[in-house]
Amino acid sequence: DGHSGLMDLLKDAGKRYDEKALSALLYTLSLYPIGTYIVMSNGSIGLVVKADPQDPRHPVIKLLIDENGNHYADQPVVRTRKGDDVSILRSISKVELQKLVDGA
Repeated sequence: DGHSGLMDLLKDAGKRYDEKALSALLYTLSLYPIGTYIVMSNGSIGLVVKADPQDPRHPVIKLLIDENGNHYADQPVVRTRKGDDVSILRSISKVELQKLVDGA
């Protein structure tokens, strides 16, 4: 996915890739590109719907599944922020999401 690709690039910052070029790329693409599925620290699952180039670590997400595994009927949209009680834990692929939804 887009997130893991960016993370791979960042691991080699200063070694294989110019840090200024990577910063410009990150500024343009965001750490969590639109369409990335994410798992929150409380176990809820969401979908990135808006990226903020000024704050690439804290996108706007649409919550799909709550911390108890229940689907949100209204799918609330929330803005993640530094210092929130609940934060993004990691990104997941569509296949991983389906396995979580199916309970596999």
